[in-house]
Amino acid sequence: MNIKILTESLYITLSIIIISGSMKYVRRGYAWPYLALISSCVALSISVRPAGYFYIISIIILVLLYQPKIKLLSYEKVLALTVPVLLILFTSSIIYKSYHHKKLSLLPAHLFGRGLTLMQESDIVTLPPTLKDKAPVIIELNNKINALDGFNIRHLARTRTEVMYQHQINHKLNDEQRFKVGKELIRNHKMAYCKITALHFFHLWTGFEVFSINESNSFWEQSKNWKKPDFIDQYRWNDTLVKKRRTFPLSFLRWSLLVLLISVLIAPLLAFFQILKKTGKKNNYFLLAGFFSSCCIGHSIIISMIGIATLRYTLILTPFLIINLFCLIYPLVTKTNNYLSTDHSDKTNKENNNEL
Repeated sequence: MNIKILTESLYITLSIIIISGSMKYVRRGYAWPYLALISSCVALSISVRPAGYFYIISIIILVLLYQPKIKLLSYEKVLALTVPVLLILFTSSIIYKSYHHKKLSLLPAHLFGRGLTLMQESDIVTLPPTLKDKAPVIIELNNKINALDGFNIRHLARTRTEVMYQHQINHKLNDEQRFKVGKELIRNHKMAYCKITALHFFHLWTGFEVFSINESNSFWEQSKNWKKPDFIDQYRWNDTLVKKRRTFPLSFLRWSLLVLLISVLIAPLLAFFQILKKTGKKNNYFLLAGFFSSCCIGHSIIISMIGIATLRYTLILTPFLIINLFCLIYPLVTKTNNYLSTDHSDKTNKENNNEL
């Protein structure tokens, strides 16, 4: 499937159906068929991109937002939540194995690349023989990258190096060895792993890949004299890491993406306050925003834990981000219009009474 078509188009299409199904679920009295539709699309999303696994938790959040008491859940809803996911994932696994005969995964390569970015001299003893001779060079390169001047520059170099480690070193090891090495290095440096995961999460929302002219020149001046490791080919070295970056005149606008991050972080709080309300009608828009934002946050966390920050992974969340903003803004606009309308009506009535 990945060879024939880009997964983004499938993932975004399924996201739109999930959004539509969730809105129908709320508007049609929480009917279980819409829940089954959402669950089916979530399972298909997982088949397309494993980052969709968090959507399972998001569906549970959606149900609990409107029915906090788990004991009151009907058996139809429980079946609608579980059966489509299990059935589709099982079928997808069978179809995949019928074509490939063996489960292939990028997880070992991703963990391996992340682990190498965290590696210290104390880890060399535990490495496989084929990696020990490369370890000092890798550690030296990591230190150079961590010493780069510039927040965005440093993270761009870090992400590009992590990708380089995935593709240029891992062919010397099998998947089992890569997975073991990556897991061991991460276990040895838990705090550093948490820090780099947090940085990846943050940079998913900063557009850090958009460089200004000054940043591009600064990175080139700092890295142009770096010596290429022997185990990295020249093309990969120049294309991935040491080169002048493409620049954009309005690069400062990249920080405007943080508005989306703020909206995604605010929505769950508003949804939580709606649940705590003892009196008055709960705002369905804020509750739905809580669901949509949980999809965005969960997806970004999974990407940050095992992958790199890149704007491409944020763009596939576009449907959720747009509808999340709408659900946050629309109630505020409506409330403001109602207030202004009421205020204008009161003034008109007062003027009429004065005339009488």
